[in-house]
Amino acid sequence: MVDVSFAQLISANALPANLLAILPPYLYWLGFIGFAGATLYFVLERGNLAPEFRVIASLNAVVALVSAISYYYLSGLGGAKLPIPQSLAQNAVQLHYLDWLITLPLLLLQIPVLLGMDRSSRWLVIRLVLSAVVLVVVGMSGEWLLSKDATTPLSVDTAFTLYGIAVVALLLLLFTLYVSLADNLAEQPVEVVRAFNQMRLLILLGYSLSFIIPLTALFVEFGALREVLYSLSDWVNKLAFGLVSMSAALSLSYEWVDEDDGWTEVVVQE
Repeated sequence: MVDVSFAQLISANALPANLLAILPPYLYWLGFIGFAGATLYFVLERGNLAPEFRVIASLNAVVALVSAISYYYLSGLGGAKLPIPQSLAQNAVQLHYLDWLITLPLLLLQIPVLLGMDRSSRWLVIRLVLSAVVLVVVGMSGEWLLSKDATTPLSVDTAFTLYGIAVVALLLLLFTLYVSLADNLAEQPVEVVRAFNQMRLLILLGYSLSFIIPLTALFVEFGALREVLYSLSDWVNKLAFGLVSMSAALSLSYEWVDEDDGWTEVVVQE
């Protein structure tokens, strides 16, 4: 890792020299608060969904809870010691990936529920989850081998092999989302189509950035910029994804009924 701070790179007096080193601990605490609040929201909102969509709220609640625990642990690591030591930066990376290994498959499992897919489509679901798991495992291996703590430095051949596996996994995931699942949208309500398109876009942007963010650790001291970007992407990819899926599930859980005193919205029951 190049031992050059962000302030030295931009040579500006407007920013404190340790700005990026200061940000991650505060973002960790904000992440904990945000995901803890999201967990409560999903739990409370679960009862407002039709029975067949309550699993979406449950999955989102588990994702938010796991992330809240991760960020609580990270915030404890940060403490008041600045700048962030390299050991903390590496521990944070490992914890991020362990978090994603649990949460990303759970996020993807919401898609078949929202689309009303049955057991005949289980192979598509397996492909979605397996692609996400491979991406996380390969990314974790690559970042660990790039770190100073790795006993065996990452060779060029190994780097290209891991990169190739990650690219194949991402392409398989995107092919499943944009091609294999296209037929399932034909008879879906407009709320589901809109939500699915938004969810696909979040996955496309979020997972593509996962190839770029780790590279920032090569140029910014302690990988602080990487930690800032990882925290921000977690908020977008998990909270935004969850809110989109919940919005669609809520729309599908209610219908407008014509009553004597006007139209009213009632929950759909089994």
